Amino acid sequence: PGLDPGDAFSLIYWDDDLESEFFINIEEVVEGRGLTFMGNGFTIIEIFVEAEIPGRDQVVPLGEGWNMISVNVNPENRDIPTILAPLVERDQVIIFKDGLGRFYLPEHGFNNIPEWAIGEGFLIGVTEDTELGIVGMEILFDTPIALSEGWNMKAYFPREPIEATIALGGIVEQLLLAKDVLGQFYLPEFGFSNMGDMV
Repeated sequence: PGLDPGDAFSLIYWDDDLESEFFINIEEVVEGRGLTFMGNGFTIIEIFVEAEIPGRDQVVPLGEGWNMISVNVNPENRDIPTILAPLVERDQVIIFKDGLGRFYLPEHGFNNIPEWAIGEGFLIGVTEDTELGIVGMEILFDTPIALSEGWNMKAYFPREPIEATIALGGIVEQLLLAKDVLGQFYLPEFGFSNMGDMV
């Protein structure tokens, strides 16, 4: 086992700043530049990764009134007033809230939400139908989401709709109740759901 000149191999690279992992395929190992292969030996390889990683623009449709939203991208800028600025400039945002009750009230220039937290869901009240665009690195659909005991308002990462009982199947033993912004709910204890698809 080990590497020989000409071998190919793959790495998983974790970027702390982007909180994302990337798969890197090394097509060929070239001996030289201080890299020497020895039988049954150890080789330390320094790898420098420099790449331009394309972001994805996610557009979130918003209906007049309350909306429960999340995104499956890691925003390039997580500052809430910056993310919502295009809507605020059009006087479309009434209030923006996180799951802990913190809020951004543009009319009064008040915000106590530290940043757009990955994996969290948010409530936003808008004056009319509109869209929110957010650019960032895509978050994988199966990225784990931490849950606390009690109520949680969490993100939905898949890019396709999934029926609620299936989407929440992995936590059904711990789940007491799931609700959407319309008040529809899934009650596992009684096998009842009128939530339909999660999107």
